[in-house]
Amino acid sequence: MRVLFCYYYANLGGVTSVIKSRLASLFAEGIEVSACFERDFGGIADLRAHGLSDVRVTPSVERALPDLLRQAAPDVVVVFDMPEVVAPLKDAGVTVVFEIHTPTLKTLMKAAPATLELCDQILVPSEWSRNWVIEALPGAYRPEKIVVAPNIIDRDRFYPPPLGPEEPAGPPTVLWVGKIASYKRWKDAARIAGDVARRTGCEVVMVTGGDCSPAMTEEFLTELSANGLREGVAWLHNLPLDAMAGLYKTCARAGGVLLSTSEAESFCLVAHEAMSCGLPIVAACAGALPELFQGRLRDSMFVPGDLCAAVQKMERLLRSRAAWLDASEAGIRRQAMYSPGVLASRYIDSLRVLARDPADELAPNARASSLALGR
Repeated sequence: MRVLFCYYYANLGGVTSVIKSRLASLFAEGIEVSACFERDFGGIADLRAHGLSDVRVTPSVERALPDLLRQAAPDVVVVFDMPEVVAPLKDAGVTVVFEIHTPTLKTLMKAAPATLELCDQILVPSEWSRNWVIEALPGAYRPEKIVVAPNIIDRDRFYPPPLGPEEPAGPPTVLWVGKIASYKRWKDAARIAGDVARRTGCEVVMVTGGDCSPAMTEEFLTELSANGLREGVAWLHNLPLDAMAGLYKTCARAGGVLLSTSEAESFCLVAHEAMSCGLPIVAACAGALPELFQGRLRDSMFVPGDLCAAVQKMERLLRSRAAWLDASEAGIRRQAMYSPGVLASRYIDSLRVLARDPADELAPNARASSLALGR
């Protein structure tokens, strides 16, 4: 089976991370993979480093489709939030899976209902996303064809470091990771982190990804300065996957906390990655995050925009080793419910059924070998 992924841009997180997390399982099943993007923010080289040799950049995926289909000859084309290529693909007789990873209605509504009806399947990463799509596009698509396929976390990279009950040496770290986008509420993050730093003496690290124009850079730095963080913050941009995994573990060893301020999340890879590394999280109760924050983890959630509540919850974890360890252990246990092998097997089986691949007859064996990839 051959699969072609299409998306607007390749960076070191987001959709590009979703693709990377699937590659090992796809390759293990003998599936040939190609990918095409319209812009590159460092993701192309990273994908190649992860074994994806057939990856390219073109000014317009839509205009490049005839050459792409001839050269890659895909059985299935997986389109991420890119509705304009659906009709041309269906006109060419291609099986199309439309993946919706955006959590914002404006982006979703770029796809007219008639366009989505053409797709052979819609994949979303969470139950929240599935319900959101059904409600946003009532009657536009058969609900049973909207399938939940949670993102896969690479357990060879994202795992907890050894942690003991003793207090860590040195100040803890408050970490925030996201795009400089309004729905991420990054200004809330700067205000919360600045307040927590003044109260606890913690260090602050802000990690951003994707586009970062001069105007965005100026706005970002201005906000940091306004909250007393211009000199006391480390700002990192477009970190590769291994560096992100190392940062989560470093923060965990220092007794730090990840802060998530977003008002909309379809899955939140950052939260899953950090939790897998034993790093506690204080997060806005938004989008799919309540699906992840079950049981005692709910104590670490706050209403989006309630900065005082966020500061209090951050302080509690930073000042109490017992509370920190409890949140860390609860997160690690929760991540055990997201088995990479099981999720990869389900994803591959769904593609094979759509492609009517002859290997579908071997699905039980395929499932067993995929499960061996998980922990």
